[in-house]
Amino acid sequence: MQEVTNKEVGTDNSPSEEPAAPASKQKQPANRKKLGLIALAVIIVVGAAIAILVATRHKSAAPTARTFHIGLLAPSGDTLSTGIAMKQGMEVAQAKYKSDNFKIDVVQKDTNCDADSAKKAMQELADRHDIVAVIGEACSGATLAAAPIANKYQIPLVSPASTSPDLTTAGDYVFRTIPSDALTGKFTANLLYNTRHIKRLAIVYSNEDYGIGLSAAVKQNFEALGGTVVAYETYEDGSTDVAKQTQAMKAANPDAIYMAPSAFTSPVAILQQMKALSFSVPVYGSEVLGDQNFIKDAADLAEGITVVTVSQGNADFAAQHRAMFQEDPELYGAQSNDAYIAIFKAVQAGATTGPAIKDKIAHESFAGASGQITFDKNGDVPANYVVYQVQDGKLRAPSS
Repeated sequence: MQEVTNKEVGTDNSPSEEPAAPASKQKQPANRKKLGLIALAVIIVVGAAIAILVATRHKSAAPTARTFHIGLLAPSGDTLSTGIAMKQGMEVAQAKYKSDNFKIDVVQKDTNCDADSAKKAMQELADRHDIVAVIGEACSGATLAAAPIANKYQIPLVSPASTSPDLTTAGDYVFRTIPSDALTGKFTANLLYNTRHIKRLAIVYSNEDYGIGLSAAVKQNFEALGGTVVAYETYEDGSTDVAKQTQAMKAANPDAIYMAPSAFTSPVAILQQMKALSFSVPVYGSEVLGDQNFIKDAADLAEGITVVTVSQGNADFAAQHRAMFQEDPELYGAQSNDAYIAIFKAVQAGATTGPAIKDKIAHESFAGASGQITFDKNGDVPANYVVYQVQDGKLRAPSS
């Protein structure tokens, strides 16, 4: 029987050469590598697109500048040009002092230099719950009426025009960018007695907070220097029935008259009475006699009046004011500018609430449009005064 081996029939289990694989299977690793590179490139492109989209969305969703609301208590321009001067002065500061991180929105209330109106307006601002500070009021009586509300609701109240000595003790939340009449009285008395050599002085004043405080300060300091107050007359604020007071002053034979009015209607009437009585002596007065409405109404009778008051602003402020409003700034415009700056600086330093803004303002010191602004422990600032004179229907500094 013939022997048959495993080798011959192909059943041998020993290693043998594998048959060649099809061509398509031989190229598979290369194709996979190519597909992998393509996939990686797609992932990179898609990833970059997603990153750009996320960045774009993040940028568009960036938080906007925070808005802080402050109030402005100011009299109407129909009553005093002070209200217009305050608003314009503040707007000059708004145009100059800006931040990318926040903006300040101003809510104005017309208070007409009236205590009841100011009290009501301050309460309305407090009831909003978003007012962090207030600029105002102009008249001392109005600011004193608003002060208790400012203290109760912890809202800093910065007056650019109220000068009553009573504001010095009106509370921790009350500030002003204008000196107290206590300082005005000392400066004025020195001017009258030592510079102008006036020895006999008649004083006439309105019977409200401003007139009472200022006239008392002038009288006290003038007498302390050695002068004599020969007449000390008062009248109802805003009254034109001033014949009795004018006659009393003439009879006292003064070297000069000093007026401390609140509304300008009364001093106009006094000047008219002086003319009727042929009573002619130099007239000095507070900043109300520098109000353009007073100068306009008094006309020729206002010529030559000397006004002792605060600065109408430095050269830079005056230039900015003329560029924005095509007119020179009036009294209290520079002080209102500085009140806004004080609030702005507090917010810029990180204060976001009334108490925090109050604390920041209390420690501020900066060169303002009206002079150096450095608040003392009572919220008062140093004395910065200028002696003006009415010339050709305008209030002019001595050098002009």
